[in-house]
Amino acid sequence: MSERPTLLEVGRVDRPHGLHGDVLVRLLTNHDERLAVGSVLDGDGAPLTVRTAQRHKDRWLVRFDEVRTRDDAEAVSGTVLRAEAVVDDRASYWVHDLIGAEVVDADGVAHGRVTEVLENPASDVLVLDRGPLVPLRFATWDDDGRLVVDGPEAAVDVANVIAPEHLEIQTADPDALLDRVKHAGAVFCGPWAPASVG
Repeated sequence: MSERPTLLEVGRVDRPHGLHGDVLVRLLTNHDERLAVGSVLDGDGAPLTVRTAQRHKDRWLVRFDEVRTRDDAEAVSGTVLRAEAVVDDRASYWVHDLIGAEVVDADGVAHGRVTEVLENPASDVLVLDRGPLVPLRFATWDDDGRLVVDGPEAAVDVANVIAPEHLEIQTADPDALLDRVKHAGAVFCGPWAPASVG
C-alpha cells in the first residue's frame, strides 16, 4: 500500500447558500459523520467547525462557526475539506490506499500501479499507469500490500455463469478468450467492440 497522507480530502465547499454564511458542501466520503455538529475540518489550512449540517439534494447545507456572512461564504467557496483517516477496515478499500498500489495477477506478474480510481455504478475502476482499467471488484489485497486481480479468464468464467444476452470482450487479443465463452448470446470482440455498434 502507498504511504498514507496525514489528512484526507473528504469534501469541498461548492458555493454560498443564502445570506447568513451557509454553504453547500459536496462530500467525497460515505462517512456522513464528517459533518456532525462540532466536527472540525481542515479548510485549506484553516479549521472549520461544523455548527449545523443537513442534506440538501445531492449535497449538504452546512454552517461553520468561522463562516458568518455571505462574504465569508464566498471566500471559502472552492475550499477543499480534509480530515484524519478513519480506522482501517481490511475488508474495505480506501482510495488513498489504492493510489500507488502495485497490481499483480494471480501468478505474481506485475501489471502496473494504480494512478486513479474512477467511480462506476457497477464497480469502481482502477486506472493503471500502463493503461489498463481493472474493475475493483476483481481485486484483493495480498500479504505484501499488493492488489491481486483476477485475469480476463476469470471474468469470462463469471460471464459463463451469468449467460448474458450481449457479451463484450474488449481486449487487444479476443481470440485468446473466445474459446472459453460457453454461455452468451451475441459476443462482441476486439479492442473497440461495444455492443452499441453491433
